[in-house]
Amino acid sequence: MRGYRRSRPGLGTLLTVSVDDAGLDVGLGVEAAVRSAFDLAESLESVFSRFDARSTVGRFNALPVGSSLPACDVFSSLLRHALDLWQASEGAFNPFFPETPAAGRPPLVASQGRVEKRSPCRLDLNGIAKGDVAERMALSLAHALPRAVGRVNAGGDVAAFPGIDASTVLLRVGRWQSGLAREARLTKRSVATTAVSQSVADPHSASRYSRRLRRGLTPEHSVTAFANRGWAADALTKVALYAPPCVVERCARELDAQIWVFDPGGELVETYGHHEVRPAV
Repeated sequence: MRGYRRSRPGLGTLLTVSVDDAGLDVGLGVEAAVRSAFDLAESLESVFSRFDARSTVGRFNALPVGSSLPACDVFSSLLRHALDLWQASEGAFNPFFPETPAAGRPPLVASQGRVEKRSPCRLDLNGIAKGDVAERMALSLAHALPRAVGRVNAGGDVAAFPGIDASTVLLRVGRWQSGLAREARLTKRSVATTAVSQSVADPHSASRYSRRLRRGLTPEHSVTAFANRGWAADALTKVALYAPPCVVERCARELDAQIWVFDPGGELVETYGHHEVRPAV
């Protein structure tokens, strides 16, 4: 039997695992591996969700200033990436809600397995966590199914396993409601696509876009980012929406990423970073 596809709600979207390998029999081993990947996503949602008061993010947000709580390695790692990009993008990517300017001392500190709230703030990792979770699911599947080739799609954040393959990805571009698509070769292990019109059209979307977009962009523009890390692809789509072009370019190159911006009609109008390939028309 060839081809396998399963979906499950999670992370405020629909998580989909696709396995496609001519030499792989779809059987109990695949079922168990995919079920384990979905369980992993559920456990990570209980860490990153700001909508769950029992999650690590939820418990941190409820802390008074000067208090701290224990943090697992997965949370500490993603938080470190989020804070680094927050500062590198000059606040265009912002892991706080309400948003906090990327100047001066961060309002929190993470060290030795704990996170301390130094000044009033609330964390929001929704703009980076989906890509990280998709990547971790893909790594789990690659370990459990070493002969398989497939992908995890977390509402537009896609991670391939066992890694980069020679196939193509279909990108939704331009005005989200139009259903326009472009085909592109997968050049990195992870890819993320976002548009403000997507969150408006999807009542279940956990993404928030409360700021004014940078000059020249509208809610109907879409952004796609390719990177070797899922969190980077996810977060860079937000950098491209808000940061000046010079900052977008710098962040893309620092993370060895490629970023495309499409106009409402689905035409490629801006590119940043390492330009390995362009989308097919």
